[in-house]
Order: sequence, then structure tokens, then C-alpha cells
Amino acid sequence: MYNVLKIGAALGLLVLASCAGKPAPAPQEGAPQTAQTPGGGFDSLYGKEWRLAEVRTPLGNTPFSREKLEAAGAGDFFTLRFDAEQVSGKAAPNRYSGPYKEGGGGLSFGLLRTTKMAALSEPEDLKEQEYYNYLAQTSRWALDGDRLELYTKGEEGAETVLVFAAFAGAAEEVPQDSGTQEP
Repeated sequence: MYNVLKIGAALGLLVLASCAGKPAPAPQEGAPQTAQTPGGGFDSLYGKEWRLAEVRTPLGNTPFSREKLEAAGAGDFFTLRFDAEQVSGKAAPNRYSGPYKEGGGGLSFGLLRTTKMAALSEPEDLKEQEYYNYLAQTSRWALDGDRLELYTKGEEGAETVLVFAAFAGAAEEVPQDSGTQEP
């Protein structure tokens, strides 16, 4: 029995030694930044609102249009916001929040809590449930300038990329005192 333990320990050390000496590949110039690339740490996403800009599929982009949403008064649909422990955002029209796990460029979302508002209308090109399904299937992320890319699986299992742009809109307006006083 003692010899079996010695052999098992020696094999374990051999496997560890073979993995330890390999340096990580250098990022290619112009490649999206991930958690392993300097300046692309996941915490750089915190506190920003990310708005879905496009959905890339192997067959080409979906007809999703941020411009159409904004023209219809729904510019705040399909958003993400990360903090150290939670993701939150707005789909179409429901708000959601929940845990996520990130590490080494990988990303997965836990069970998301959502509000249950009925939509008077829903965007034709991306349904709310499709958006939630994409988030549930997310496996990794990349940061390409001011674009956040979430790599996920579409209905047929092919890789789909949700591309979010950092939103630089004005902060919520605080009502101003009109200067009139009540008696």
C-alpha cells in the first residue's frame, strides 16, 4: 500500500511540474482584452452601464437595432451593470439582478431574479426571453476598447456574441427647486 501511495504522489508531482513551466501566450496586438490581459481586468466593468449594441451570430448579425429601440423610447432596454458580486440591468421591460462568477476570462451568470411587468410592446428583433437565454449560456467575456463582448450559445448551440457599449449618458436628473415657496 505504501508503494502505491509513493507512485501516486510521484505521478501527481510529475503532472504539476509539466504544467508549471509553460508561460501564458502573449496577447495578440489588437486582440480584445480579457481578465488575463493588463488593463482589461473585470473590475474595470464595475459601475458602468453597458447597453446592448449588436448580436453577432455565425450567420451574421441579427436585425437588432439599438437605434430603433431609442427611437421607440426604449433606449434603456437590454442593459448590464456589474458590481463586485451582482449583475443587474433591464431587459424588455423587466429589470433583473443576480450573481455571477468570473475568473480567467470565463463568465457565467447564476439564477437571475426578474420583475414580472407585462410589456405593452416587445422589440421584434430580440425578445426578452431570448436575451435571458443568451445570458444563461454565457461562457466567457472580452473587452475590446469600450465594447464588452459576451460569448454565449444560440438556439442551435453555435457561438453568439452579445456586444455591449459603455453608456456615457447623463446622470439621473435631480428635481430642482423652482424658487417658489408655499405659505
